[in-house]
Amino acid sequence: MRALTSGFTSQVEANPQISDATRERLAQVADKGIPVVPVDDVERAVLDAGVPPGEATAIAGHYGEAQLHGLKRAIGAVAIFAVLSLWFTRGLPGSALGPVRGSTA
Repeated sequence: MRALTSGFTSQVEANPQISDATRERLAQVADKGIPVVPVDDVERAVLDAGVPPGEATAIAGHYGEAQLHGLKRAIGAVAIFAVLSLWFTRGLPGSALGPVRGSTA
């Protein structure tokens, strides 16, 4: 979730198409956390808040890019944990060890 917020706000701050007033309002919302929602819902919400259509489209585009970036980071983290788990389990036996002493089987 943090990657979504930081990626989104950095893109919005760097976009000259977005006015200072809109940028400030978005920063206030981002401080509270940005929920994961469809990009179309973001554009609709921004338009409903009174942001001009050109800015709303740019904001929705940045939001979609930030979502994608956050997803890539999450998948990368899962891949790293998967590789580490293989390394930690390398000493496990590859087949059954046989019956346990004292068992009735």
